[in-house]
Amino acid sequence: MDIARANTLQQDIVRSVIDDAPCEWQLLEFTMVLVGGYASFGPYVVTEDERELYAGATQAGLAGLELQEAMYDPHEGTWFSFLATVSSGGEYHFTFNYDEPVEFSHTQVLPESWEREFTDHPRPWARIPDWNYVKQTFTEEQWQRRRHELAQQRAALRAGQE
Repeated sequence: MDIARANTLQQDIVRSVIDDAPCEWQLLEFTMVLVGGYASFGPYVVTEDERELYAGATQAGLAGLELQEAMYDPHEGTWFSFLATVSSGGEYHFTFNYDEPVEFSHTQVLPESWEREFTDHPRPWARIPDWNYVKQTFTEEQWQRRRHELAQQRAALRAGQE
């Protein structure tokens, strides 16, 4: 994990969320789900009466993609989703989800996305949540073989693109 890079990216996310926010707000929230290269994100403005999605924060989404890579640890994996909150006083907080189920904005995460996620960001078998498609479908040995095959396929695709 690159802690310095992760801190910088978190600050970039906060800056983007603030820069794109409507004029009047008490709290900003930014949610992101990122699994197997597929992402969904949403910037929300919270006032006394409502919580609503607002346009923008594209730069926050791009920084979120980099943040997942910066926070990857081969012994733990990386997060599936996060919630960033920013108060009107400028304080911010990130909550990362490494183990709980996630959904994209309008759909479930596809099985292939989980295979890609754990190929791109391998975790020890014990760190893959029991609810997860990979753990429900494969034995540890089967998964290691499958992950190796997928990694070879992805490497071949990348080599063909260069």
